Amino acid sequence: MKLATTLLLVISAQIAIASERPNILFIYTDDHSHRTISCYPEAYPWARTPNIDRLASRGVRFESAYIGTWCMPSRATLLTGHHQFGVESMP
Repeated sequence: MKLATTLLLVISAQIAIASERPNILFIYTDDHSHRTISCYPEAYPWARTPNIDRLASRGVRFESAYIGTWCMPSRATLLTGHHQFGVESMP
């Protein structure tokens, strides 16, 4: 948690210093498939996410990414930049 807080503080400071501030909205969720978001071609027919679709049409959308299928390893990957098999737990 301290690493995430420090990372957010560093990023916030860098953004404040920049002359042109980027408008970044990073949506990170877990425990669902990309097929439950309708902006992806492989989405289930019943998936309807119009607000996320609108954001995706005007921004950047991941099309090729790999991450583990469990919550904790996914979060560890995001925080450390390592795949789940490269993150060691603290004793």
